[in-house]
Amino acid sequence: MDNVDMLAADEAALGLIIRFVADAADCDASVVTPDTDIYLELGVDSLGAMAIFIDMAFELSAPEPPQDFDFAAVNTPRKLLAYVTAVRTIA
Repeated sequence: MDNVDMLAADEAALGLIIRFVADAADCDASVVTPDTDIYLELGVDSLGAMAIFIDMAFELSAPEPPQDFDFAAVNTPRKLLAYVTAVRTIA
């Protein structure tokens, strides 16, 4: 996959993640940006975070995080995309 294809794939994945975040926050996707803090700005709680990770596992083939995972560290759609990219590369 060349750089253009990778960029397009990342953009598509980011769009999906933004949709997952909007669903978890019960808001319109238009208010979610790549750098929106999903916890502080949108009020996503622990159940919402789990829903996002389940959606990412199902739609983006990202394995579910380990039990001791620090969900607070991936607090924006951009960081969620970085997580997905990292775990898919490792897997």
